[in-house]
Parts: sequence; C-alpha cells; structure tokens
Amino acid sequence: TTALAVHPNPSRVLCIGLGDGHMAATVADDPRVKELVIVELNASLRQVLGRTAQGKLLIDSPKVRHEVADGRRWLISNSDERFDLILMWPLHAAHAHSGSLFSLEFLSLCRDRLTDGGILFLRTVDAYSTARCRWPVKWVDQSMRSWGTV
Repeated sequence: TTALAVHPNPSRVLCIGLGDGHMAATVADDPRVKELVIVELNASLRQVLGRTAQGKLLIDSPKVRHEVADGRRWLISNSDERFDLILMWPLHAAHAHSGSLFSLEFLSLCRDRLTDGGILFLRTVDAYSTARCRWPVKWVDQSMRSWGTV
C-alpha cells in the first residue's frame, strides 16, 4: 500500500477491516513488518478468504494476529497497543453504521494508538463526504499524485 512506501520502518501494523484481504496480504508480505494485527467484525470472512492464495498467506503467517471485533471497541479495549501504521478501507460514510469510522472521536482513538511518526491510512471513496478533523492527517488523492494535509 501507499502507507508502506511512506513509512520508513512499519514494524507494527493494525488493519481495521479485512475486506478482500489484498491490503493486509501486501502488509504481511513486507519484510519490514514484524506484526500485523487484523481486526475484523465478520468472523467468517477469514475462512472465506482462506480459500484464496492471499488469504492463505494471512492465515499461515506467524506475524499475523486475527481479532474478531468491532474496530472502535477494539481500540478502546486495547489502549496499551501502539502501531506504526493503521490501515483502513471502510465502507462509504453514508452506509449504515460506517459513518462512525469517520467521526472525530474514532479518528482521535486511532491517533492515540499511533507511535511517534505513525501514519493512519484511511482510504475513502469520497474524501469530501467525510468529516474534517482538527489534527493533521496526511492524505493522497485518488490518482495517488499529490499529498496534502486536512
């Protein structure tokens, strides 16, 4: 992912939501990553993805830890955890209950779980429909051509 290219030493990575497994598999395959924690609400998704090559990589990798939980609740319950990267590609903010993943409260939880120099990589379909936050966030536009701060 783009976040791997930007962070100089992404040793610990948190992936909130497994999706199709591609983003997590890319992270697990990076030799700089020592631990990847995947927090996924849907318990059966891991088994479904396990039928694919990238899913098998995630299941078999000793550096991957799977947590079946709601991302927000997991962050609250694991306040001692810190990550170099937090990656998310949630549903569009207009979908049922996913809007809370774009709230200032949730983004603050993510910020508090980052190491110094850590990066939150939040991919969204429409950056203009997500809430603006009050702390610096690096972003890259859909074409991956430019960086900015929200």
